[in-house]
Amino acid sequence: MKMKFFRKTLSFFIVPVMIPILILGTLSGITLNRYMRQGIDERYEDRLESHRTRIDAMMSELDWLNMNLSNNPSIQFRLKNMISKCKDGIPANTYDEINTIMDLLYGSYNANTAVESIYIYFNNAGRQFISSNNRITNLDYFFDQDWYDSYQAHIGGPEQTWSEFRQIDPYNFAGSTREIFTIYRKIFSPGKRTPEGVIVLNVRGDHVNRTLNELVGEENHLFFVTDGEGRVIFRNRQAGSERAESILAAGNAQEARIAGQGTYRVYRQESGDLGWNYCLAVPGEVAYQVPNRLTRMAAGLICLALFLSTATSYFFARKNYKSLMGIVDIFDKATHGQELPALSQRTTDVYNYILYNIVETFLQNDFLQVQLSERRYKLKAMELMALQSQINPHFLMNTLQTVYWRCISLTQGPNPATEMLENLSEILHYSLESSQELVPLKEEVNITRCYLDIQVQRYKNQFDVIWDVWAPMEAVMVPKLIIQPLIENSIYHGIRDKAGHSTIKIKIGARDGWVAITVLDNGLGMDRERLEQLKKRLEGEDTQEGVHIGLLNTHKRLELIYGGDYKIRLLSRPGRGTMIELKIRALPRDGHGGGTLSGHQPGAV
Repeated sequence: MKMKFFRKTLSFFIVPVMIPILILGTLSGITLNRYMRQGIDERYEDRLESHRTRIDAMMSELDWLNMNLSNNPSIQFRLKNMISKCKDGIPANTYDEINTIMDLLYGSYNANTAVESIYIYFNNAGRQFISSNNRITNLDYFFDQDWYDSYQAHIGGPEQTWSEFRQIDPYNFAGSTREIFTIYRKIFSPGKRTPEGVIVLNVRGDHVNRTLNELVGEENHLFFVTDGEGRVIFRNRQAGSERAESILAAGNAQEARIAGQGTYRVYRQESGDLGWNYCLAVPGEVAYQVPNRLTRMAAGLICLALFLSTATSYFFARKNYKSLMGIVDIFDKATHGQELPALSQRTTDVYNYILYNIVETFLQNDFLQVQLSERRYKLKAMELMALQSQINPHFLMNTLQTVYWRCISLTQGPNPATEMLENLSEILHYSLESSQELVPLKEEVNITRCYLDIQVQRYKNQFDVIWDVWAPMEAVMVPKLIIQPLIENSIYHGIRDKAGHSTIKIKIGARDGWVAITVLDNGLGMDRERLEQLKKRLEGEDTQEGVHIGLLNTHKRLELIYGGDYKIRLLSRPGRGTMIELKIRALPRDGHGGGTLSGHQPGAV
């Protein structure tokens, strides 16, 4: 018990300190880490865009030639004529013109060291084409002919640009074969859908890879370029085939895991002109080195703060625990009649002040405790006498049952007296046997019907009852015997002394979390002065007893059950009748359905 109290006291000190530290430390760490990671990602995205722009610029020769040929029909037409006339050789009068046009087309070729060669081919029967190395050349005598087969295979296809790796042997001896990367772009004349020819750009792949090594200087950064089919066409030396395949296997994920090397942060961009994808992969520990270090430092500071707060809380909890145990020890001695310790009147903290006041007031409390014991003894004696004077409910109900069957035997069947006895037994059983204060609305309505049956028999069908119930009959709980006093008030103060036939209307509805119970009658009614007196009695301003005792008791019961969360409204006019409305909170009863009851039954319910 003492250790439980100590742990509770320790928690009381620790929790208010730990919660702010954990919340503020965690939120600040997460926020700082997120913004730093976002800034790092933006810097790597900018670096990747710079690399992409550099590679695209190296491949721009193809776009330059295509733009000059497609947008300048005169150059395209003159080249076609020259190629067709040069089948048997180049005429002297066109040689200078050919050189001028070729210098215009290949103006930037010599400055681009990544380009191996460029071919321009227009469809012709002589298989003549223009080469950046040999000017106008016949395909039959040229060492590189594979590109023409690829063009013929794609001439009817929908793609305008495609690429592939090829092997060329410009010197035709062993060891001179080398691999190049070839990009094709079809040539179209304005207004035509079939290609007029093709531009072939041969790129030195090893030169591009060396350029990538220079662009990506970091040793552990991977950079590679893939074509539209996902094949790696260029890469730096760190981006080996296994590493590139691991990153490509991750799809569009922002992180990829490489076996034995950890997780990489992946950044991707797409080149719209060639359909290539550029990928930069950075080790996660390298990319987020600074935010990870700050996160670890923040976690360490949080742990240190938690340790210090725990130590401080433990010190104060132990101190308070000892003081409280001193108070408990005084209580134990007082309980067992032992001598209380003498305390100094000088108080150093709140616990010493409490101890001093406990010892000071103990003698007074001891005397009051004796008096309280005497009063409890007298109260028990009075309760015993009250119980002995009560009528046993079972005896009363058994007696009613005996009278009921005696009436049955006298008339050889049910009669009005047996009906009244049966209804009275139901009411007594409902009010005496049930210990629940709240009952389903359906039970309350049924017992009210029994009460009305008795009153109808008593007053010889002097009134009718109209029911209008549109509330869930079994789903709503109401106080027991809450409707009967309202009807009794209408009968005794409105209908009993009235000449002629009367009507009582009972309306019960549920809406917006409230249950409204309204009893209306067209009896004698009350004047304004009498109505105000009744309202004052309900408000507690007039304690005179006498009339309307059932309504007053109902008001007191509702006050005990609902506190102030209920409403009573009274309306009455002399000769017109009286209306009493109760509004109480709808208390649901789980697991039960609802029902409605409405109708008009003359002389009965």
